[in-house]
Amino acid sequence: MDDFGSVLRKNRQSKGLTQAELASLLQRKGQFIHDSVISRWETGDRQPGVDDRELLLAIGDALGMNEDEKNELLVKAGLSPLQREELDLDKMLQSLGPKRWRQTYFLHKEMGWDEKRIGAKLGIPFWDVREDIAKAELLEQQEDPEKSLKIWVRGAGGSAGDPESGKGGKLVAFTLGNCSDNVLTVERICLDVLSCQPYDEPPGIEARIMPLKYEVELCPDRLGEYAITEERFRYAGRDADDFDLVCNSPEGFKYNIRLNVYWNDLATKKQFVSHSDAFDLCFYKGSWLSRYIFVP
Repeated sequence: MDDFGSVLRKNRQSKGLTQAELASLLQRKGQFIHDSVISRWETGDRQPGVDDRELLLAIGDALGMNEDEKNELLVKAGLSPLQREELDLDKMLQSLGPKRWRQTYFLHKEMGWDEKRIGAKLGIPFWDVREDIAKAELLEQQEDPEKSLKIWVRGAGGSAGDPESGKGGKLVAFTLGNCSDNVLTVERICLDVLSCQPYDEPPGIEARIMPLKYEVELCPDRLGEYAITEERFRYAGRDADDFDLVCNSPEGFKYNIRLNVYWNDLATKKQFVSHSDAFDLCFYKGSWLSRYIFVP
């Protein structure tokens, strides 16, 4: 098993630096160390002490070491692993990829930050922070293959409109997530109308302005499935995507609806269909474009 000196030497040589060059690089960064000290560390004639922790972290940065490599260097020197405040947070967040909910959950679970601090760091409102955390906790579940695709209806019934096309309707915001370590392929997503009845209630007053990517036109006389998309979506283990669907209908009707998602598990070669919980969409009498106040 490598000791501290071997780990330091291996990382230094991998960067093509001599001991003197490493010492010079550290001195330019404000860490004053003689190359003879580096030599004694590498040969095992001398060991770093508690007061050398900042210097070892600077060595890790100078050698381009990742968090695991820095931890190994510290532990081999008899010191504690990286503390939260010592992490290169921006680098850690970048390594989590482009999906924001992964970054939100890291700050929540690993860093112990509250919603306000997370929102300020990522530039998002607190309700997005809560939604991201809920999504990550959903994906932490371990499910059997036939139950591993989760459908989370995040919101249903609010209004949305596209400022360019002038189209609008009722928003259904949902998430598809993979709660297994297998790869899942979604083949088709459908809206399933379970029932429809007349509805005569006053409308609400708020709506969202957003581009309409997925749209469905409902008919009061037609129950059953409406195709949302037959585009294929592939989900690796613990992955998820958000969808915004806008539904329209003649005015004065209330629909009871669920989502049906047809998918297969590449590991078992089996096909499945998952259903969301049922929810209501109400289409009030009176033009929604004229009666709604848009709130970004």
